[in-house]
Amino acid sequence: DSYSLLGRVAHLWGDHARAREHYEASLPLQREVGDLVGEAEILDRLGLVEVDLDDFCRALGYFDQVADLCTRLGHRHMEVRLLAHRATALRWLGCYEEAEETARRGLELAHEGGSRASLSTAEMTLGVVLAAMGRLTEAIRYLMSALEKARIWLSLAEISEGEEAADCAQRARELAARTGLVHVDILALARLAEIALDDGDSSSADRMSAEALAKLYKHGSIQGPEEVVLYARGRVLATAGRNREASAIFEEAQETIRTKADRIEDPEVRQRFLEDVHPNPAILELELTT
Repeated sequence: DSYSLLGRVAHLWGDHARAREHYEASLPLQREVGDLVGEAEILDRLGLVEVDLDDFCRALGYFDQVADLCTRLGHRHMEVRLLAHRATALRWLGCYEEAEETARRGLELAHEGGSRASLSTAEMTLGVVLAAMGRLTEAIRYLMSALEKARIWLSLAEISEGEEAADCAQRARELAARTGLVHVDILALARLAEIALDDGDSSSADRMSAEALAKLYKHGSIQGPEEVVLYARGRVLATAGRNREASAIFEEAQETIRTKADRIEDPEVRQRFLEDVHPNPAILELELTT
């Protein structure tokens, strides 16, 4: 329990390497005492650490182990949560059809007998996947039913424009501050910078993109696309005519994407990740123009 708690604290504060160490120390102890629920919880958290560290294939390996335990335990709430986490990893790989199928299975289970929290998690996950697929009307319908979660507001900010997008991003930051979700705060800041840039407010765009990048560098890695933060900062710098700085940031964003792609063994999945996951194609194309 102590290792699990220490891992959870480190995880919430963005210290993913330390979180992994604590979870890995906890896992054999859970197995030694025969605590299957505890073992499943730790495996799930290890999978989430790998999602945070952008090794989505390794994360899926952990989630597969949890799935076996959920079947043995008949733990509905845990299974719904697992399917949400699995769908998230598949979404970041660009495996959208499988991600949607997984998310919908989780939603069905939540409707059959899950808690309100399970239902909210399942709706949020499906909404995020549908948003990534460009099916915005469906996405908004699911996202709106679970608005108490900070990630929901961030997703709405990503698919909205202008004042509506800015309002959603601000709400995401407010909830992130209360819950310690560092990655949501960073991504919301990057989105606010993009909105300000599109509105011609270069001063606000510069301030918010710089703050987002500083927080990203401080935490090293976040759950979600670090390249989005880099891309937003690079766009702001390029617009300001600071081309050398912008070029360095864009190159870092490209290298981040390539590093993630190198971890994907399946060539078809790797190609989907590079070509279908926003904003990877736009960032990689900068190689020709920067």
